[in-house]
Amino acid sequence: MYFQRGSLVNGPYPSSTPQTWDPVAVLGLYNHEKPGITCPGTAKRSGQRCRISPARHKVDHALGILRGLANNITTAKAAESPELCKAANILLCYCHISDVEGILCQWRCSLNNWDTKNDKKSACSATNAGGHSNIPPWENYAHKETYTLINQICSENNQRQKEMIDLLSAERLRMEEERKRTEERIRMDEQRRHEELLRIEEERKKYAEWVRIEDERRKKEEEELRRREEDQRIFAEWLRMEDQRIRIAEFMRAEDERRWKEEQKRQEEELMRKKEEQRRKEEEERRRKEEEDRKRREEEERIQKEKEEARRKEEEERRREEERKQKEENEARERAFRERVRLAREKAEREAKEKAEREAREWRSSWNRYARAWNSGFGMDPEGIVWPVKSGRRSDVNEANVKLFFSKAPPDWLVNTGEDRFKFINTENKRWHTDKVMQRFGSDVVHGPGREALNTVAMVMIELRREAQRNR
Repeated sequence: MYFQRGSLVNGPYPSSTPQTWDPVAVLGLYNHEKPGITCPGTAKRSGQRCRISPARHKVDHALGILRGLANNITTAKAAESPELCKAANILLCYCHISDVEGILCQWRCSLNNWDTKNDKKSACSATNAGGHSNIPPWENYAHKETYTLINQICSENNQRQKEMIDLLSAERLRMEEERKRTEERIRMDEQRRHEELLRIEEERKKYAEWVRIEDERRKKEEEELRRREEDQRIFAEWLRMEDQRIRIAEFMRAEDERRWKEEQKRQEEELMRKKEEQRRKEEEERRRKEEEDRKRREEEERIQKEKEEARRKEEEERRREEERKQKEENEARERAFRERVRLAREKAEREAKEKAEREAREWRSSWNRYARAWNSGFGMDPEGIVWPVKSGRRSDVNEANVKLFFSKAPPDWLVNTGEDRFKFINTENKRWHTDKVMQRFGSDVVHGPGREALNTVAMVMIELRREAQRNR
């Protein structure tokens, strides 16, 4: 039984060289509280073993170093090897990296204790091929004690393996119970949804009945309103006819009164006409004299106007000439100004076009770097993660920069339509999911310095996916 890629394997070690000691068992790398190899550090608050699991490639690297020591040297020599410190630095998480000296002391003590326990076992290996021993006959008692110790060690190893298998079985039972609880919860949710649908259907029927009753009441009110309007129309027609009769009577009375007044007026006008005839003759004589005076004044005014008109025309001609010159100067200045504006506009458009092309090249380069890094496989180091911002650095990660990156950087063929953009954003959302990132780079990224940046990217991707789903 051994560990491969962070998993327990029941079988012989794959190495062709037999190991003299098991690194996982001797150094206590397996954490029974969280089945698997975790950080060997100890939590300061709880005093228990750290439950953070290193990345797979880190576990493989550290186990490769320790298995190399187990294949080549004894535990006493391994306790003094610098490779031991290297393996400890790889397995420790960022919270306990400062405890490397304490972990080395624990490992060295474990190696030395294991070496002391197995001294007698190595002494028993001196028996020759013929069944004769180099140990004198009087030391047979020592042989029995050695065999007893070996049997005890084997029993302890078998007991440890059995406990480990029991732990795995208990974990499987726990997962099965969790699955059953999940199915029961889903069933209860379905039942609640069904009851909610029935309740909604009942409310819909009640609402339809209420609407029907309201429609009948409204029709009755409209019928009553039409009846009242018809009564009002008949009453208004009667009032109109009565008013018309009164107006006709008043018109006849007014007509008689008008005829009498006209006769009185005609007599008065005849008298006034005679007086007016006398006054008109006097007025005509007066107007004749005034007309002669008026003609004389008009002639004088005409001569004066002709002189003023000639002077006005000269002034107008001079003013038009000045306006023409001023207009030509203004047009020349305006043409020069328009030319300067045109040159400035062309320069600004050229600079804007160059800036847009330069920015497009920068975004294209940023996308190529991002896609090349993520498509390179599982060999990328966690510190070398290319983040979804223009620079690719973790320090530039914020909500605005991530949104700008997915708006500017992706090629057009990935986001031509709403459906294409939704598929693209959905793929990126899965890529930046916390579980996917932990599976690829280990928990150091999720719980380490990159935790805030990863949370920001994950939240922005969820928001972009919802927006793309609405616009698909």
